[in-house]
Amino acid sequence: MTNSARVNGAQRAGRVAGDVLLALALLAAEAAVGAIVLFLLIMDGWGEPAEDRPFLIALGVGAALTATCAVFLLRARLPAAGLTQGLLAVAFAGVALFGIAAADGTGGTGGSGTGGTGGPGSACRSGGDSHECLGG
Repeated sequence: MTNSARVNGAQRAGRVAGDVLLALALLAAEAAVGAIVLFLLIMDGWGEPAEDRPFLIALGVGAALTATCAVFLLRARLPAAGLTQGLLAVAFAGVALFGIAAADGTGGTGGSGTGGTGGPGSACRSGGDSHECLGG
């Protein structure tokens, strides 16, 4: 084995180790940011959909930034860091989309009120006569 082959092998090993360390450092940084967002959601009173929306939008923006970072890392031939960032971007986007859908109430059956009877629980468009209410 020549001296240049040993240097190339050592450079490759150093690049792989650097890639894995970068992946772990980015993962730890994003976990810290995620913990802060979760803490703010809990302290703010998790569950009020109108108040959760800014946090969920911030999480979606974070997902977009993480995906962009993943693309740059993959183009720089750092596969471990790029793949972990890509998986984290998918997770962030999934949580943000699920939270926004839950806040909008789109996860239900699509019906509202008490079955469309025009009673006090039905969805009225303008609060007028019963013909303006769904099902009435």
